[in-house]
Amino acid sequence: MKSHATLLQFIKYICGTLVLLGIGIFSYGIYVSDYQALVGIGVGAIMSATFIWIMGIFLAATEEMIGKGNRSISS
Repeated sequence: MKSHATLLQFIKYICGTLVLLGIGIFSYGIYVSDYQALVGIGVGAIMSATFIWIMGIFLAATEEMIGKGNRSISS
């Protein structure tokens, strides 16, 4: 379980940073800059952070279920 907690902590920090960066770029593109490509970059950063978070949660859950399955078969 310790490795899952480490993985989840890593994912939390990476995705949190990426979401904040994406929100900043998105807001800058909407309110400050006339360069509309920044809006797309901000939305892309937010969506990629969401995708990374979902895949990380899925990976941790899959590893835990595989580990539990191996222990019950060998017992």
